[in-house]
Amino acid sequence: MSKNLSDLVAIFKRPSAKAAELDLALSDARLALDEAEARKLRAERSYTAGLLDAGDAELQKLRSSREDAILGRDRAAALVSSLEARLTETRIAEEAAAFRAERNELDARAARIAERIKTDYPRLARELVNLLKDIGPTDRQIIAMNSRIATRNDGTPLIVDVQSRGLPQPTSTHATAPSIWSGTRLEDMDEFAPGWQVSFHNHLTA
Repeated sequence: MSKNLSDLVAIFKRPSAKAAELDLALSDARLALDEAEARKLRAERSYTAGLLDAGDAELQKLRSSREDAILGRDRAAALVSSLEARLTETRIAEEAAAFRAERNELDARAARIAERIKTDYPRLARELVNLLKDIGPTDRQIIAMNSRIATRNDGTPLIVDVQSRGLPQPTSTHATAPSIWSGTRLEDMDEFAPGWQVSFHNHLTA
């Protein structure tokens, strides 16, 4: 047995004991109970044998040893039962505390991001809308110019559109990159964060 009963009782009574510590204490307490049960059985056998041939003084000692063994067994059993209940309660409490901590951390992270929305979104949305306003008209003009070039058929190179120049394009010949002009949606927060709704804009046409 790694700890005696008094040490284990002290762990049980300590309010700050964690589930891991209580679990170890419970293992030791169960071992102590097994040992106490074995001592009790030996003491009972010795007392039963003494009833037949021991003198009164010797029998009194055997009776006292049996009572001590029974008391030790009962104490160990009570400690095991108490530790089992305490361990269950502590595990529930620790799980609840861990859940609350996880929830609170997520809530705090959401609050931090919300603050970033307040400060960063208006600026970033304004910059992105301005960029989109540049992309759309320029690409429309490119489409019109390329149509004129094709009509001339004089070897003049076509103009590559803005998005194809600025963003990675699909490697497959059958894939088409989504248009950031017609596929971007920004929420209109206030005059500092202008909205940009997909439904307001058609795909580029010639």
